[in-house]
Amino acid sequence: MKNIEPRKFFIIVMSTVISFCIILAIILVFLLNNQGEKLQNYNASPTANQLPDGQAGSAKDSDDSGGLSVSGPSNQTEVPTLSNIVGEVDVRSINAVLSAQKYTLINDGVLNWEKVAGFIDNNINLFVPGSCTIVSYCMDDLNNDGTRELGIMYEKPEGDQKYLMFSAIRYENGKFIKDIDSVLKQDGYSVQLSEVVSGDIITGGNKEFSFLQKDPEGTGTSMIKVLVMVGRSFSEFYTRDSGPELEVKDFDHDGRMELYTSSISEDIIHRSWYKWNGKQFVEYHSEQSSQQE
Repeated sequence: MKNIEPRKFFIIVMSTVISFCIILAIILVFLLNNQGEKLQNYNASPTANQLPDGQAGSAKDSDDSGGLSVSGPSNQTEVPTLSNIVGEVDVRSINAVLSAQKYTLINDGVLNWEKVAGFIDNNINLFVPGSCTIVSYCMDDLNNDGTRELGIMYEKPEGDQKYLMFSAIRYENGKFIKDIDSVLKQDGYSVQLSEVVSGDIITGGNKEFSFLQKDPEGTGTSMIKVLVMVGRSFSEFYTRDSGPELEVKDFDHDGRMELYTSSISEDIIHRSWYKWNGKQFVEYHSEQSSQQE
């Protein structure tokens, strides 16, 4: 057998490879065209993605009653509900500013919280986007670790609705961390009557954040939500709907916070003061008077 020149051998190999690729491409095109025709015929079937009356729809799994539910496309915009409203607090922006200015906030290598408090006062709007508005905020060292936690209440617009939001933020390892960011109330509130306060209302030694939303008309209901710190993170602990008036402060000057509420029935105003007894709030004093007084 004569030796084949390398050039001729290379040409033979390349011709074989190219021929194989062309044949493979022809086969793939044939298969794709055939599959496309099947798919087109399937979509045209009234039992596939169309109902017998021509309404578009798609079959879903059977519901609990054993029936088959069918849903179709809708042009309606989804109405926001309390369950799908997402909080808007973002700690990244203020952490970036804090990192850039940290050397102006320390004394002898230790973070000075009086300076940090002033920093937060001047930059509080960095916690929420421009579409939201800060309603109230409170800073306090709740767990006595030398750093202060931050409770924020803000208003978030969503379509035609407005939502009163609450958020709890702590400082750890040189940055702010968001633990809670949720809805307190949808519409029917007054930003002037909503506030965040701190104090030991759930008696146990440490302070808590209390978020207060009060009825603007003075005839409906108000709400209090108390957040406690478990370890180093926040947890929702107590929620209560109350009368139009709602306050948290040290009413009897015993060094601890109490809860005050009021309600109106038949033109009679009922006023009540409560203390936490380890399991719940218990009324320790009450008064009533006529609205005419």
